[in-house]
Amino acid sequence: MTTIALSPDYIPTRNSDGAIEPRGKLWDLVERIGKFRREGKNRRDNATVSSRVLRLAEIVGAPSTADVVVMTNLMSRPVKAGKPEAKL
Repeated sequence: MTTIALSPDYIPTRNSDGAIEPRGKLWDLVERIGKFRREGKNRRDNATVSSRVLRLAEIVGAPSTADVVVMTNLMSRPVKAGKPEAKL
C-alpha cells in the first residue's frame, strides 16, 4: 500500500495503537477546516469536522510499511519521497 501526502510535513504521527495523534500540520489543517465549517449556513462543530477529516485520513493513509509518495505539484506525476522528480 502507498501513503500519499501533499508534503512530508503532513504525514501524521501515530500512537502505539496506530491511531493518528492530534498534532502536527495535518491536525492544524483539520483545525482550520473546522473553523471555516463553523461559519456559514450548514454549521458543524469542530469535533464533527475533525472526526470526519481524520477518518478520511485513516482510510487513505492506513498504517503500513509501504512507500510514501509526496505530491509536490498536483499537476505533475507523483514521486517517491527523497528522490528527485524525473524531467519529461
